Amino acid sequence: MARALAPADPAPAGTTPPAGPAPVTLDNGAPLDENGAAWLDALQGNILRGHGRSDGLHLFLRLPDDPAAAGRLLADLTREHVTSAARQYRELQRHRRFGISGGVFGTLALSASGYQRLDRPVATLFPPQRIDDEPAPEHSLFALGMRRSHKALGDRSHAQWEASYRDGAIDALLILADNDRARLLAAASQACDAIEHAGGTVVGVERGHVKRNDAKEPVEHFGFVDGRSQPLFLADDFQKRGVEARSTTHWHPFEPLKRVLVPDPAMAGTDAHCFGSFLVFRKLQQNVRQFRTQLGRIADALQLPGTEEERLDHAGALVVGRFKDGTPIEQQDHPGGDPRRTNDFTYADDVRGGRCPMHAHIRKVNPRGHSLRDGETLEVERRHTIARRSLTYDDRPPHERADTLPDKGVGVLFMCYQASLELQFAFMQQRWCGTAWFPQAGVGVDALVGLDDPREIAAAHDGHANESHEHDWPASYGADPSKRAPFASCIDTLGGEFFFVPSVPFLRSLG
Repeated sequence: MARALAPADPAPAGTTPPAGPAPVTLDNGAPLDENGAAWLDALQGNILRGHGRSDGLHLFLRLPDDPAAAGRLLADLTREHVTSAARQYRELQRHRRFGISGGVFGTLALSASGYQRLDRPVATLFPPQRIDDEPAPEHSLFALGMRRSHKALGDRSHAQWEASYRDGAIDALLILADNDRARLLAAASQACDAIEHAGGTVVGVERGHVKRNDAKEPVEHFGFVDGRSQPLFLADDFQKRGVEARSTTHWHPFEPLKRVLVPDPAMAGTDAHCFGSFLVFRKLQQNVRQFRTQLGRIADALQLPGTEEERLDHAGALVVGRFKDGTPIEQQDHPGGDPRRTNDFTYADDVRGGRCPMHAHIRKVNPRGHSLRDGETLEVERRHTIARRSLTYDDRPPHERADTLPDKGVGVLFMCYQASLELQFAFMQQRWCGTAWFPQAGVGVDALVGLDDPREIAAAHDGHANESHEHDWPASYGADPSKRAPFASCIDTLGGEFFFVPSVPFLRSLG
């Protein structure tokens, strides 16, 4: 039997008691060294770096009505399934040194209704956030939830969402991920048993996986390499990408912890080393057939040279801002760029959009200094950065032909972490992607993920719905955009929710 710990002797009179853990600095000026950062035991994994697994199951839960029962269930799920950031780091080191798999990875997040189910004051814990000198809204986006925020995001009405998202019954999200599908399914089955035994309900499940191209790089269903230009927070990640980090001259990927972490509001006054992050989850359906058709129209309008695939890849690079292999079109007019430089660029030499159109997706979501006004620093723009952790999904019936371009049933389970929904994801979605006047007047909405409902496009742009789908394209590489051709978004939002990923101690305390 383990010996019980005796109470510590009081410090002798006249001496200074030992200092506690040093306060955590979120506004850090250098990447975080995880080795010895004890506070990472209280932080959930997948925030500061992705979980790295190939398959994911996303279980959407309705908690028991009784707050005590709901709390016990969350504490049990945390004990059995949640992976801390510290454990994630230890598992990563073991895998690199010895090839030992870390096993099933888990993250647990709560929606506003989940906090209400726990009888926690959502309005107090998550007060309205205002942007700069604008008036504060009545409610925070987190408190409203994604269903009631669709106008602010430029989404179609939630009435057109899938049923599991439409009725607003999501209290929590349990993400389980692994490279071993059988082990992942077994863990999910165990979690479902615990949820149902406690009186909760699994209201929906989304399966995600890493889709890879012939070069074994992760891609989405349009065929473009995914996950480029991610913010980096950790010293270990810089060491892994040492060449990229040392050679960076134009754009550095480092971001301070304050981009993704905030003090866990439910632990205020209890533990200053507990942090959490806001998680956006959105199921985005991709119409691959329509995407390819519209690329062909752009290629024809611009009379792009080359084979059919080369013409479509060039047209796609104008829409996305990168060729399928990840080469930025700002750097060169063909794929095959230096992988070490694919994130090391700005638009300082392309201010008119002759190389990379201003409505191209990566330029809209990351202007790289091009949105700044006189006197503003790059920090103002970079505070909108998000950390993406997405997976692809494929819901097509098994009898469909694999060589047929899908118009539905495939897409992306989009997930991103941030310190503020208002200042980061929503700002980027509404004020950058969803407006025709960013980064300059009249450039059009984001060609890839702009507003997806013509009626809401009309409302957002003073009734000129058709003009929102029209864009100007450069007739040749480096020329001023002068060729006008339409391109409508081929992505539909099928549902989603806002979550907060609380600290591990908070979830454990609920039991």
